[in-house]
Amino acid sequence: MKYLLLPSDKVRKYLRFRYGISIFEKPPKSIKILKHIYESYQCKYLITIGDYVTSNVIKYWKIPEIAIIDFKQLRKDYEFVYLHNFNYIIQVFNEAGTLNLECFEILKQCFQLISKYSVKILVIVVGEEDLLAIPAILQSSEKTLIAYGNYYENCLQVIPVNKDYRLCALKLLSFFKP
Repeated sequence: MKYLLLPSDKVRKYLRFRYGISIFEKPPKSIKILKHIYESYQCKYLITIGDYVTSNVIKYWKIPEIAIIDFKQLRKDYEFVYLHNFNYIIQVFNEAGTLNLECFEILKQCFQLISKYSVKILVIVVGEEDLLAIPAILQSSEKTLIAYGNYYENCLQVIPVNKDYRLCALKLLSFFKP
């Protein structure tokens, strides 16, 4: 497996920054706002990252087209009870603080599947899923909304995929080293 490694703690501050739209409400209100954003942008696809975010989206609204989880919530074991809601379950390895290059290819294939067959895919990450927002932004279409929790700011981050956020993701990716 080939990994991209985050080079220094100085760069981590850029990953903790609030990108996109920040929702500072708790569920279910945060999910209601997420739904409104999804409809306002006329999105076709939803990608969720994180067990807690994914669970709340399913509980209060819908099954995301792609959900990325690691069975953890704030580094503690998390019981994800929605496995049966997905057509496909895929497992990928990704060590903390890294991006496994295989994740880019898997998310590209997942996006092709949901685009062609309207299926729901659960990606289970053995390791840490936090940084997979970067390949998710780069591998999805502009009718996609990405939602993940920002632990440092205690909010739900929502990114409508477009060329500006793709450029931002590429800039963040440039901080990583092989």
